[in-house]
Amino acid sequence: MELNGGGGIHLDFPDYELNAYDYLEYAYPLCEEKSDSALISCVSHLKRAVDCQLDTFLYVIGLGKLFSKANLKFEKKLEAIALAGIFRSNVLVTLNRKRNTLEHKYSAPDVDDVRVYYELVWAFVEVLESHMMMLNSLGENDWSNHDEARQQTEHLYAGLKNGVLRFKVDSEILTSEVKIKPSYESSVKKFLIGINILFLLIRAERMWPSDRVVERLKSLDLTI
Repeated sequence: MELNGGGGIHLDFPDYELNAYDYLEYAYPLCEEKSDSALISCVSHLKRAVDCQLDTFLYVIGLGKLFSKANLKFEKKLEAIALAGIFRSNVLVTLNRKRNTLEHKYSAPDVDDVRVYYELVWAFVEVLESHMMMLNSLGENDWSNHDEARQQTEHLYAGLKNGVLRFKVDSEILTSEVKIKPSYESSVKKFLIGINILFLLIRAERMWPSDRVVERLKSLDLTI
């Protein structure tokens, strides 16, 4: 299919006084110091940076209130963004292990460990930010095929709007539309896999060749 174009969507952000980048800014000078109190404070700011960006992303895609109501733990939130295809699970395991080591041991953190943790957190925040920007600029997309007379024979729409994921296919042999609005556990998993698909489709013909996107789509576990 040929990419017709795409458009951005309005993102609804949570009303936080501080954001993840504020906490990174607070943390940076502290991770360069070698005193125990500075390093402990640095770790605390980095924890808040991760939590803030994670909650912001979940809120932006429409899962914030649902996750907050369920009082889900940090690990469950990491599972959510892994399902959305943003990070591989082993990357998140590394981040969580480093976080647990630095936060839950009653000992002064090592300066080198804190610096590594800072870099991990910075990358985590940046990647989630880039995905929010992707939705902001390309949250709705259209593709189509045409015959020799340039008459449209197939059309595909994929987009996220007002917390609802929508995929629609129109062709000579099939017309189908799927809408996913998360409201309970099984629909949340469907929604996150749908978000994964949307991010892959956004990349098609813009950032990645289409065959690479197709391969990634084929590799998804669509078992609900």
